[in-house]
Formats: sequence, C-alpha cells, structure tokens
Amino acid sequence: MIELNEANYGSVAKFLTGAKFDTVFAHSIIEKRQKGRIIVDDERRPSAALFWHYCGMAVLSGDCNNIAFNNGIRDLLLRRFESNQKRISIGIDSKEWKLKIEDLLQSHLLYYSELQNSPSETTIKAKSYILGRTRLTHKFNRDRFKTVDESIKPPDKFNLRKTDKEIYPKLFGRVIPSFSWDSEQAFFAGGTGYCLMDGDKFACSTISAFIGNGQIDIGIETNPEYRRRGLGAPTAAAMVRYCLEHGYQPVWGCLKDNVGSALIAKKVGFDNIGSHLVYFSIA
Repeated sequence: MIELNEANYGSVAKFLTGAKFDTVFAHSIIEKRQKGRIIVDDERRPSAALFWHYCGMAVLSGDCNNIAFNNGIRDLLLRRFESNQKRISIGIDSKEWKLKIEDLLQSHLLYYSELQNSPSETTIKAKSYILGRTRLTHKFNRDRFKTVDESIKPPDKFNLRKTDKEIYPKLFGRVIPSFSWDSEQAFFAGGTGYCLMDGDKFACSTISAFIGNGQIDIGIETNPEYRRRGLGAPTAAAMVRYCLEHGYQPVWGCLKDNVGSALIAKKVGFDNIGSHLVYFSIA
C-alpha cells in the first residue's frame, strides 16, 4: 500500500465516478478542503484506492485482486496498519469487495444483524471483531422540500443561530465540528453550521460535515436532554437552505438502524434510494 502525495490526488478522482454511495468526504480530501489520506496499490498506475478521512471514515474503490493491497486493508480494519492507529470504517458498494473482505477477515467479521446471537461486547472487542453494518443513501428532493419548508420551524422557546465562536465551545457529542474538521480555525474558514439554542444551552446542532464535489454532507447532533422533541428537522432545514442558497447539493447519509436520523432526512426532503455496507473496526 502506498500513500499518495497530495500533488497527485486529482489522478484518483476517477475511482469515485459512478459510486452508489456518499463520497463527499472523499472529494473533500481530493480538493484539500479537509484532512485525510489517499492510499493506492500503485503510485504510477493505481487500480485501487482508499480515501481515508481523518475522522476515520473511508471509502474503498477499484480492483480487488491486488494481494498486497488487500492485506493492507485487512491490517487497517484490524488496526495493525501503523502504531497508534485510530478506528476506521470502510465503505464499499460492490459485491466483489464484499466477498473479498469476507475472505480477508473470516472469523474476525461479524455483521450487525448477527449481534443478537453474538458474544458480549467485551468479548467482541477482545477478539478484534470487525462489524459490518448497512448505511442508507439518500437523494435530495428539492420540490418536496419547497412544499414543506415554510412549515419546518423551531418551537418558540428556541433560538436558531448560525454557529459562531461563542457557540462552538458549547457543542458536545459525536457529530460536531471537531468530528470532521481538524481545528476550530479550519471549520470557520471552510465550513458552517447552525444551532438551536435554549437560552445559553445548545439543544441541536447541524454542520457541513464534509464539503466536496459541489456537495455538502450534512451532520447533526442533538443534546440528549432535548431528544424526541422535534428539534432535528428545523435545525437540519437551516443547513439545507444554506446549501441551496450557496449552490451546493445537500447530502444525507446514516446507518440503517439510526431511525431518528432517517426520519429527519425524510422530513427535510430526502428520499432513501439505497444502501451499502460499511465495515467498522470495533476495538
């Protein structure tokens, strides 16, 4: 496996053409908007590429028959690729890669649908299982959003604000700016977000998690104290409006079992159009 020099990032954009899943974060790396790495099987004539965002999300594309490259993918998932390696999740959209990963991982692989009959989480981590999960892909329906836009409003108690340097340190949870932007400075220079505030407290936040290829992949996080109160849709709608006003295509993706996220997506104009597999390192 060879890490591609940034000067050659444009040469591997072809691997994302026709992808059946969200590739905004991969394009954000190619365009050098956000931090990440691109790993290939051959520097001069790559036939396979892994786009690996610093948050841990990755997408794998190309030929699946290079033994050395495939062994590197196995090591990545098992966190044996380098010292102090972070967790990684690798998305695929081909049957060929699914069969190859199953062959590479064998007893280390466990699909989410099998969890009910699986060992405890502690045992799973101890055995370095890789978890295969299904991620939903959505397509934005502009006409449907226009019909519901006016009706998506936050409750009177809450104040919708653009995320600024006063709000930034008040955000917490997983999908906040630090999830996908490597610094506060990088976020304010290249990204944006909106937040529903209850007085001085953050209730729900949405961000441009990834920007690339003329698209914005929308991320959302709700303060646990405010969940199931209908705050996701009005917060997400603000980000959708930003996309449309600035010429970006809104993108939404979530794990199949994240029912809340899928419901918010539907409310703000996204249609579920398919799914693909993602392999997570657990330990």
